[in-house]
Amino acid sequence: MACHRKLLFWSLVAPSVLAQTFSPSSSWRKPYLSITPEERIQIAAAALDKAVSMLDSRGQFSDTIGGNYGLAGNMASQMAMFDRATNQTKYKDKLTELFPKAQEVNKGFLDQFVGIPSPYFFKYELTCGLRPQLDYSLSYAYAAAQAYSAYRDDTFLRFAETAWASGRAYTLSDADVAAGKIATKNFAIKKECSGGISLAGGTFWAVFEDHTALVGLATGSFLASSALLAEATGNQTYLDAAIESANFFHAHLYNVNNVVMDSISASSNDSCPTNGAGGDSWSTGYLVEGLAILASITKNPETEQLLRQTIYATLNNPERQGSSGVIKFQYADMTFIRGLSALYDRNTTPSDLRTYIQQYLSVQYNAVLDLATESGSNVYGTSFAGPPPNQFTADGQIRSQSILLGAISLRNDTTTNPESETPNYPDPPRSNKNIGAIVGGVVGGIFFIVLVGLAVFFFRRRRHRYRPQVDLNEGESRLPEHATTEYLVAEPFPYSSEMTTANTLGQTVSTPARRYGEKHQLHAASVREREYASGLSQGPPASVSQASGTGDNSRRDMSTAELVELLNERLQPGQWREDERPPEYGVQEGRR
Repeated sequence: MACHRKLLFWSLVAPSVLAQTFSPSSSWRKPYLSITPEERIQIAAAALDKAVSMLDSRGQFSDTIGGNYGLAGNMASQMAMFDRATNQTKYKDKLTELFPKAQEVNKGFLDQFVGIPSPYFFKYELTCGLRPQLDYSLSYAYAAAQAYSAYRDDTFLRFAETAWASGRAYTLSDADVAAGKIATKNFAIKKECSGGISLAGGTFWAVFEDHTALVGLATGSFLASSALLAEATGNQTYLDAAIESANFFHAHLYNVNNVVMDSISASSNDSCPTNGAGGDSWSTGYLVEGLAILASITKNPETEQLLRQTIYATLNNPERQGSSGVIKFQYADMTFIRGLSALYDRNTTPSDLRTYIQQYLSVQYNAVLDLATESGSNVYGTSFAGPPPNQFTADGQIRSQSILLGAISLRNDTTTNPESETPNYPDPPRSNKNIGAIVGGVVGGIFFIVLVGLAVFFFRRRRHRYRPQVDLNEGESRLPEHATTEYLVAEPFPYSSEMTTANTLGQTVSTPARRYGEKHQLHAASVREREYASGLSQGPPASVSQASGTGDNSRRDMSTAELVELLNERLQPGQWREDERPPEYGVQEGRR
């Protein structure tokens, strides 16, 4: 049977799929977010804290502030969604208290019409009277499923199972339709509508035995709850139930323009009449959320296409929003916001639809902050277009909180088409071009500094390598005019272990030693001494007297001052200066 339901669903989808293109309007009001995710979290938390503070001892919103059983359930789901989105447990303890209290108010979470009716359902109340509503009850199944997803605490799963079972009792199965009856109703069930298609998957709106309407609000609540439980638990029962509800929507509540209708009668005495033709159904958001979760689970492209088709038809309905893009209903459709958020969070693949949703939700978020609240009050109205409320109402707070929560996961750096930017509201996201220019300039500057540093390093290294040559050449300029250059060494003196005798060293000098030839020989000997001291030579250095073939006789031609001057010049690492005094040397014994 499960396979049959799946095949039916896909076969219903395939013939009606057409490609739609999503392009944000250039007239949209503020389609960008200018505040950080951290700031959005703070704003949402402040609003939730305000709402929590308004709950009474039963965990409900009182009649005086427009409360009802369903709004308290929606509030519970928003608390869990906040913690799930922010990876916190801020509201876990409070939720642990609220679910038992809700069961005390209504056993099994079945609404017995606690509180006063909300204007949200006014059109039903006019025609059907005051009725306990299944979507109110199923709000607790959805909330508990969200709590279980956020905390993975089986306590919340048990609450979800209890509330879901209550909804299941008022949802037609294949067996119910085949039998023509359901245990919770006292009339005969019509077996098929819309060309022979079963009514299985539809959920009754009210618990009264004689109420015949299968309503999108209740069916959508059951669909979203089933899909969320299937996602959280992997239980095939919940997945089959979600697919069955999706089948019902597509077969019976879509009109020729793909707009979702409100309800259809299940009585065998009726000819499958539908209500809400041509209007914008409040149940669309539940359907969108359920399809988004199903698409995430099954990865079926036809489900994704049906989802696109549904969203496209809804957003192009002129009754929903004006040219500014802001939802213009007096009572903003929080379920549609929640459905778009569910899709955005689960399908992160870049696409025209994802960009569209991001900007559409940004429009609603900015409108709520600018138009639906007074700054710092943390109190919000029912209409996103304003004006701000004079006092707290549960209905207004819950509706606005849907977008405050939905915006938490939105990205600030939306890539937009320049043609779709709004000229009257210059709040674009932070420019990546400026950041790129700054980063490029910094990197370029660092690269330039590194190049200059390397150039200086190699220049100094080269200069240090050739310094002995420079010093010798510079010393040449200080030679007397009558001296020759044939006794000067143009490169550092080559040394080997073989060149340690006076004869070897003498081979480097082409003429007998003269006054300045002695200087060269003394320099060569000093080089050997330094190399020996540094470990470059295995043998002892040649003495100054060994370095000359003439010995003491040649040195007698030079005064002591000249010899000292010559030694000092050759031994100093730098160039000798004219005003530099020679170092002090002790007089050797036997010499003056």
